[in-house]
Amino acid sequence: MHESRSDVFTKARNIDSPVARREWVQAATRRFQAELTRLKSNTDLLVITSEHFHSRLRSVDEVKRVYDLLAPFSDDIEIVVYLRRQDRLAVSLFSTKCRGDFSQFEILPDPKSVDEHYYNYRLLIDRWSSVFGADKIVVRNYDAVTRGDSRLLLDFIDVAGLPNEIEYEFPPKQNQGLSGRAQAGLLYLNSAVSTVTAYDVALKRHVSEMLRDMYPGEEMLPSRADAEAFYDLYRASNSSLARTYLSSEILFDEDFSRYPEEGCDVEKLDEVRSEVLKIVVEHSRDMFKIPIRNNRIDTYYLFRTLPYTVRKQLKRMFFR
Repeated sequence: MHESRSDVFTKARNIDSPVARREWVQAATRRFQAELTRLKSNTDLLVITSEHFHSRLRSVDEVKRVYDLLAPFSDDIEIVVYLRRQDRLAVSLFSTKCRGDFSQFEILPDPKSVDEHYYNYRLLIDRWSSVFGADKIVVRNYDAVTRGDSRLLLDFIDVAGLPNEIEYEFPPKQNQGLSGRAQAGLLYLNSAVSTVTAYDVALKRHVSEMLRDMYPGEEMLPSRADAEAFYDLYRASNSSLARTYLSSEILFDEDFSRYPEEGCDVEKLDEVRSEVLKIVVEHSRDMFKIPIRNNRIDTYYLFRTLPYTVRKQLKRMFFR
């Protein structure tokens, strides 16, 4: 990702200025290159995976950075990409956005302002193929290989050519979905609290986990008609991609039976606002309790809870 852009990752690590991000990238690059140098002599296959290759790298130049980083260590680099049907991706992203700064009951993006970098897979694959070559791109259908525990990982093991005789240990499922009520609670919280510092990020993560446990159930879904309309925006580009990389006319299944005839009832969800916010406040009080040690306020603990920039300024003022 270019140093001119910022996101939740950079905020959480207090590298929210272009200079700080550039220094962090340079340091991370040196560490990565040192690790690859150590591995090169006795490693036949190296796997690097991240969902952020899709969301963060939005230009050919940014993809070229990845190539320039890896090319000195290998002349055979293959890109495996798992694509999810756009409406399903949007529903999943909405849950993720609820954990961030998003505060609108808008599950599907507005077609007039949709993020083409994110949803148009033809553009995504063209960016990567222009750098690595079309023959190095392997397109997989995420929806087709995730129906069952660890199916995605098993599919990747096969596609990547990893040894089949090894008994792999799969990690537990992460980033579990939120119910409609939990999503509503976070949307209301986001409308009142913006994500500015690492402390804000930690607070919202805590509240998200709390609401997820308190309110299990189904997530918010758009209406069936809206889901189909959103998918239709990419039907043509999906078919183009399928013809090029899968020798097929259809990239995804076109079953929309999961969606209700009508979308989520915002007014009904609004009724839980006072209840959710009350519980959020009650459960958050423990985070703000002033720590007492030997009948005295634990000032060191309080100091550590302050944002990094504030702590840095205080050190300059009092510890010269």
